Amino acid sequence: MPVSKHDWMDFDRYLSIHDRCIEQASSYFVEHLKLVVPDMVTEKDVRIHGSLGCHGGLVIHVDNYFELNQHNRVRGVEYRYQAQFAEPPLRRIFRYDNGHVYKREGHPDAFHKHVFNDRTWREFAVEHVGREQFPTLLDVIDELYDWWVQHRDDPLIYP
Repeated sequence: MPVSKHDWMDFDRYLSIHDRCIEQASSYFVEHLKLVVPDMVTEKDVRIHGSLGCHGGLVIHVDNYFELNQHNRVRGVEYRYQAQFAEPPLRRIFRYDNGHVYKREGHPDAFHKHVFNDRTWREFAVEHVGREQFPTLLDVIDELYDWWVQHRDDPLIYP
């Protein structure tokens, strides 16, 4: 049975993967980062938060909580990735999170994506994603990169 990308992992291994992903994304899209990433864990809960500044005046806000077990292994429990323009006015592109459950939408768990219209910048859908399909930070970076490539020549978005 394959291991889930959101399963328990040694914290040092997680940091190594995280650093490689940021380095890779910096080669094509991420321009600067302001992330608070602990280099060691001493508490039961671990938090990684901050922002990634990207080409096109875009930013990804990150706020993730991990639980730590007695073997110094971490597992993500709460995620939030919001992609938007860095400068006001607020123009959100998408947000992944699991901070609340959309029971009224029939979602079986809290892992979902908010989708925003690229003309009005208003939310128009909440899509269930599920824990197993929930994106990693690199997945989110790549999704925003693809959005930017598709929209960077649109004069209504980039006058």
